[in-house]
Amino acid sequence: MLDDELAAFDEALSAAGLMVRRLVAAGCPLEEVNVGGGLGTPLHEGERPLDLDAYAAILARHFGDLGVAVGVEPGELLTNEAGLLLAEVVTVERRMGTTFVGPDCGWNVMNDHLIYGHDLEYVVCGRAGASPAQRVTVAGHINEGDDLFGEDVPFPEVAEGDIVAMPSLGG
Repeated sequence: MLDDELAAFDEALSAAGLMVRRLVAAGCPLEEVNVGGGLGTPLHEGERPLDLDAYAAILARHFGDLGVAVGVEPGELLTNEAGLLLAEVVTVERRMGTTFVGPDCGWNVMNDHLIYGHDLEYVVCGRAGASPAQRVTVAGHINEGDDLFGEDVPFPEVAEGDIVAMPSLGG
């Protein structure tokens, strides 16, 4: 869930809040209401991050006066930007006008581009401040057509044996 989905979340909690109020009024000893998870981070240009103050205000409006704990499963909100994948470059080759950079991992290790279309950031660890010098296709080592981390990616000079970091992959 990102910022633009808060209105739908608020609407869904209206129905859930009514149900919780009926249960409490009927004497059911509720201790916790779990509103689930799905709190996300932007993966694409133009997406707005979740406004946590607005999110908390929605929870407080629906459940704050009921004396119940509100359980939340924040998931990706906490982990997406916390992870880092390090991979060794095992191939750099030019074929049919395209330079391919091949790390020693594939979509089975990190499938954000395949599943979510997430454009990754790449840092050649030995040259972290280097500017992009070329555009490349980053292809995994599984040897399947969908095993791509990115196409037409701005990339600094890179050689076999370099370590490449892909940040913000904790999800």
